[in-house]
Amino acid sequence: LMGDPDVTQEIQDALLAKAKAVAMATSGLVQNAKTVAGKCSDSSLQANVITATRGTATATSQLVACTKIVAPTIMNPLCQEQLINSAKQVAGAVEGTVSSAQNACGDDDALKELGLSATKVTDALQDLLRYIRDIEAGGIKGGKYEEQIEMILAATDRLIHSLGNAQETVKSAKTVAMATSQLVSGVKDEASGLSDEDAKKRLLSAGPALS
Repeated sequence: LMGDPDVTQEIQDALLAKAKAVAMATSGLVQNAKTVAGKCSDSSLQANVITATRGTATATSQLVACTKIVAPTIMNPLCQEQLINSAKQVAGAVEGTVSSAQNACGDDDALKELGLSATKVTDALQDLLRYIRDIEAGGIKGGKYEEQIEMILAATDRLIHSLGNAQETVKSAKTVAMATSQLVSGVKDEASGLSDEDAKKRLLSAGPALS
């Protein structure tokens, strides 16, 4: 058991709704990626698109599952870390899908639609991250991780605008990863001082499923 909730049911419901919004946006991305894959003449490149698309769908399902688990105790920094890391996994998977599609297909219209759907996913992710930031900043922790969350938000924003520019996309994705790594490091440092060993082990054990 995760213990008693530290936020209201309204906040829990809002978190889950925002995670489900990411999932809904991802369904559109998946459909557009299938369209792109269908226009690929190279079977190997087509397979790359399909694999990347499945990875995005999986990462999104994990995000929703993670949200359901951590929402009641989202004020716990370990819960915040797990959810933010899960969101980062989705952002990376989206970038991988777009990159694979760009390498595999020359249909400008199909790629444009894919880019628009990818933007919707990233917008939904940013909405979720901002909500987490606002919860964390308004609680007893005093917004200790707000700066790192802001870095991730800025990096995902650049990722949106760099879609179609391979070099900038890779640079932005690396910035997302670096910012998230700094957040994870800070949370783990704090976790070492927690007295609730069972909760700590339970949360940390969820990590491999999100990677």
